[in-house]
Amino acid sequence: MSDHDEETVEPEQLQVSLEDPSTLRTLLEAISEGTYVASPDGRILDANPAFLQMMGAGSIEDLEGHGGEKLWVSPPRRAELEELVAERGSVHEFEIEARRLDGSVITVLETCHAQRSSTGEIQAYYGVLLDITKRKSWQEQLAELNVRDPLTGCYNQRYVENQRHELERPSCFWGCLFFDLEGLKTVNEQFGQEEGDRVLQRFAHFVIRHKRAEDVLVRLGGDEFALLVEVRTPDNMKIIAQRLLDHGPQQAPLAFGVGYAYRRPGEKVEQILARAKEDLQDARGADELRDRRNT
Repeated sequence: MSDHDEETVEPEQLQVSLEDPSTLRTLLEAISEGTYVASPDGRILDANPAFLQMMGAGSIEDLEGHGGEKLWVSPPRRAELEELVAERGSVHEFEIEARRLDGSVITVLETCHAQRSSTGEIQAYYGVLLDITKRKSWQEQLAELNVRDPLTGCYNQRYVENQRHELERPSCFWGCLFFDLEGLKTVNEQFGQEEGDRVLQRFAHFVIRHKRAEDVLVRLGGDEFALLVEVRTPDNMKIIAQRLLDHGPQQAPLAFGVGYAYRRPGEKVEQILARAKEDLQDARGADELRDRRNT
């Protein structure tokens, strides 16, 4: 018998339609997005392996009693999602925080669809979750780097600009201490810029050690810094400035000048910074005049 006489065996035809239950189950088990089916009251009825992994569960039974308010960090946020789903039928990429079984929190983008009965009542929610926790962390780190001075770790002027709306609220009571270092140019010329950079870093650390946790230190550029402090009266500014001046001779890397200003009603950020700098210049001028008189 020749090869041509042998019976040809046709390969088995695979079912590739998503309407085929086994194909759909294989797909759901393979994808990295978490998928679930939940009852109208939020109980998780079924879920794929990716969803179980997201929630730190080994099986669907582990999630019994973990639905509803236990699963979602912010019930009002979840209620907002469900209201949108009820109104539109489905919602795409809704950002929400979920709580894992171990109590840790993840941030997800959820696409949710409502399954309704013939009378229009919601019978179940079908959801797909994309875990964006790492992405959010990277975004927050990048945003933080964007408003930080790379040399000293202090905030920069971009941070001040980002906070302008808050700082210029009528009910925002705050003051500004303005610093500049004396002799930094000489340090750079005699010992090099690298040593000058270390002086700036040490000065920033000096101020940070003596400021309150809620006070914000900003490097404005060069050897100029501003400390933004929330205070209720102008007298508080003098107390804070004097405390730093008292510790300066023993702890600061260089002598420094300080001026301060308390925000006036309706004053813009740049106006209070300018007044604090002017106060520093006035104080320095008064010191020079006093020194000349004593010689």
